[in-house]
Amino acid sequence: PQFDTFPWICWYIWKARNDKLFNGKDVSPFATLQHASLEAECWRKANEKEKADEDHDDPPTIEVETVPHGIPQIPTCQIDASWINNGSISGLGWSLNDQMGVEYFGLRAYNRSLSALHAEME
Repeated sequence: PQFDTFPWICWYIWKARNDKLFNGKDVSPFATLQHASLEAECWRKANEKEKADEDHDDPPTIEVETVPHGIPQIPTCQIDASWINNGSISGLGWSLNDQMGVEYFGLRAYNRSLSALHAEME
């Protein structure tokens, strides 16, 4: 793993620890390392600066990497919450991609949380 992957590894070790303590779920060290490396790579790619094109008349090209259908992938889950200090409700949304690439989504509104961090942990 690259040096900038280290914080991701620590974070997913911590999450695996919490899964073990609070949910009784065992996560293998290899799966934890693989998941952390994948998330770190996604973060790096999402935060790369785009190279300035010399010819601005051409429309931008989009490169899409596709995985052949039927090849299992690492499940990924993304969450985000909305919290306003003087608001009466908080909101939560999530997206889950399973091993076969099927996407699931969910939304929820609930009574106001104590803080933004509490809203994220709902």
